[in-house]
Amino acid sequence: MHCDWALSLLPYGCPWRDSRRLFTQNFHPSRVEIYHAIQTKFPQSMLPRLLDNPEDFLTTARYALSGIALSVSYGIPIQREDDPYIVSEIPRVPD
Repeated sequence: MHCDWALSLLPYGCPWRDSRRLFTQNFHPSRVEIYHAIQTKFPQSMLPRLLDNPEDFLTTARYALSGIALSVSYGIPIQREDDPYIVSEIPRVPD
């Protein structure tokens, strides 16, 4: 299983400590306030879209969740639902 990219699955050692240090620097409780604006922007833009078009829930939710994840993780601003960074199909993990 090639899961050496997941902090929770790394064996203890130098790679784990380096990954943990980077994670702690960016997601320490004192830094959470930085992400508050991002975490509120996408749900606030999602709600009017749901009121206008409730049958398009999955597309709207994908936009909001992808926007939060990409903005927090990579600093990539997502402007619209058909943004090229948002994947239209989420690949399924084989059984």
